[in-house]
Amino acid sequence: MAGISTLAFNLNPLMRFDGYYMLADWSGMTNLYPRGQAYVRYLGRRYLLGMKAAPPENVSAGGIFIRLYGVVSWVWRIVVCITLAAVAATLFHGAGLILTLMAAVAWIGTPAKRIAGLILHGNGGQRPDRRQLAIRGVVAMLLLGGILVLPWPGGVSAPAVVEFDPLTIVRADSPGFVRSIEVRSGQFVQQGRVVAVLANEEIELELSEIQQQIAQSLVRERVLRNDGQFAVGQMEAADRESLEKKEADLQLRVENLIVRAPTDGRVIGRNLESLLGQYLDEGTELMSIGLEDHKELRVSIAQEDVRPFQRMVGSS
Repeated sequence: MAGISTLAFNLNPLMRFDGYYMLADWSGMTNLYPRGQAYVRYLGRRYLLGMKAAPPENVSAGGIFIRLYGVVSWVWRIVVCITLAAVAATLFHGAGLILTLMAAVAWIGTPAKRIAGLILHGNGGQRPDRRQLAIRGVVAMLLLGGILVLPWPGGVSAPAVVEFDPLTIVRADSPGFVRSIEVRSGQFVQQGRVVAVLANEEIELELSEIQQQIAQSLVRERVLRNDGQFAVGQMEAADRESLEKKEADLQLRVENLIVRAPTDGRVIGRNLESLLGQYLDEGTELMSIGLEDHKELRVSIAQEDVRPFQRMVGSS
């Protein structure tokens, strides 16, 4: 009835669940957890605060087993508390941060208060050696500062994105409504392959009208020359040249309604079918094309990690 994670958590002997009581029964040691924590408190008073303290009497009977269990269970409790606080702060955002701060006060406040009482008032006539305690505090802060300031000689990690190099963007060279998409994402296409077809009745109608005007201009010029009006015919021919330039431009725009692959490669695009029926302005991106054997790795590296990263890459 229980899942694997539930069993693994419940059978962990470092916390006072079923696994702990099974370990206590197997070892024949009662009060295993309190005796182990008593030994940890002794270590803190003896070596952290510098107080003259004797090991707990109920620990000596268990030997190295109780000592080891006390230290390991204490470390495990700290790891669990930090993990729970980090998960709460991540999942619940602002509320999780408040919960984490409240938990930190509850977890740290009581031990800190007890330690402060020992430092100020002592215990049973014993007082910590404040001079040694100050020296240990300074050494600990120096070590911590050194760890935070000195560059870590290990590996440097950074997020990266794999992209095609070059990545060819296929755009609509003429405005229009998407009539059909002739390819699918991931499909390999060759240069010149039709990938999409657009429609623009306004441009097509304008082209048809210009072509009719050109045809009428040819007839007028022929009639004028037959009537001997050569100067007027030349003016008609000049006007027709401007119409023919406009026709060439419109003809190119109509041809561009048929979108072709500018290069060989594999089609890259999301939800290409959703483009059907949409109106696209000139220059709108339709899809991309890239080659599998032409890619590059783009890495985002923090400024302070640039030199370690360069050394790591250079050494490899």
